[in-house]
Amino acid sequence: MFALEEAERYTILMGNVGSVMHGTALDDTASDRDEMGVCVEPIEAAMGVGAPFEQLVYRTAAIREGKDDAKSQPGDLDMTIFGLRKYLRLA
Repeated sequence: MFALEEAERYTILMGNVGSVMHGTALDDTASDRDEMGVCVEPIEAAMGVGAPFEQLVYRTAAIREGKDDAKSQPGDLDMTIFGLRKYLRLA
């Protein structure tokens, strides 16, 4: 499993996405923060014994409430970091 700290360490591109970036949020204090990034995973994560790293999804709402489908609130962070190979497939 690729941890958040590892994904952040190998991140080469990170950007804001979502309603705040597109100007459709009602105001900055009433919206969550959405970020997407790309990382170049280390060779062990890309070619190891298990499945290769594809993406990491980090949601503060899920951590706070202890369930994956928790609704984001103002100030929450929804972050997805894609491995380079998956990013290129998506692009």
